[in-house]
Amino acid sequence: GEFLGFGHAQTRREQHHAATNADLQSMIKKRTFRVDFYFRLCTLNLRLPPLRERGEDVILLAEHFIDGITERLQLKHRKHFSDAARELLLHLPWTGNVRELQNVMERVVQLVEGEVIEPDDLIQCLDFPPESLPEPVKAPPRRSRQSLTREDIMQALEHCHYNRTLAAAALGVSRKTFYRKMEELDITI
Repeated sequence: GEFLGFGHAQTRREQHHAATNADLQSMIKKRTFRVDFYFRLCTLNLRLPPLRERGEDVILLAEHFIDGITERLQLKHRKHFSDAARELLLHLPWTGNVRELQNVMERVVQLVEGEVIEPDDLIQCLDFPPESLPEPVKAPPRRSRQSLTREDIMQALEHCHYNRTLAAAALGVSRKTFYRKMEELDITI
């Protein structure tokens, strides 16, 4: 066929691409990847969205890992997330996907002193430096609904481009608490 002239080096390079996240469809169009080789590999094509696109799954997976680690280490008490830590989990850029989340939960279970995991605890156990975090979630302070002022909420909303979920995370409160306080202060956006 037309691809017989590619030689051994081309096949080795294609095998490398097949084992990476390279976009094989675009490589086929550019004729840098053999279409017959693609069909040999592609018997079942699953698209797994990255962790950062899976919403609440992040929390479910994190809790699953905590359960497993707690059981494996035979700990008496299972750690759990504060509302603010849950919000932070949802907004972290999980570039390493599920393995990164698992590694972070391993550190959290073994290094965090108390039973409640706070945002600061998560930040200290991350694989990436805090300065690389999205601005609104770098260091959310621990806040109560009573301590939130109209000015706090308006500044957080403005800073987060009016994304209420990010603004809640930036203030260190749950979305529920944030929405209640907005309602209480008659803030509409």
